Amino acid sequence: MKTLKDIARAEVGAVLRELPADVRREVVGIPVVCDDLPSSEMVRDGVAKDTLGLLLGGNRNEAGGGCITIPVQVFLFMENVWAEAEGDLKVFREEIRITYLHELGHYLGLEEDDMECRGLL
Repeated sequence: MKTLKDIARAEVGAVLRELPADVRREVVGIPVVCDDLPSSEMVRDGVAKDTLGLLLGGNRNEAGGGCITIPVQVFLFMENVWAEAEGDLKVFREEIRITYLHELGHYLGLEEDDMECRGLL
């Protein structure tokens, strides 16, 4: 039986395949970490316990300019996305897609208003 992490990874792969080629080339190397919940260290640093996803390492301009010292990575939090989906697997898949695209939006430098217009909030 597939785990939530397996399903999430498959959705991330599907999203990558659907992106325009120029965007895909830019984001395909960003690691995606599927964790159950934000770590205690993340929570201590101000990440809400119910966060669905998180981009670490800054946007492409910050990361490329040497302003950020940690590698760029996207975190997806399985238990929180599952709770948001209220146990519905179809909704879980859609929430993974939206959350992943939202975090990629942060990497690409989109503002929250831009992402809201694109349905990524």
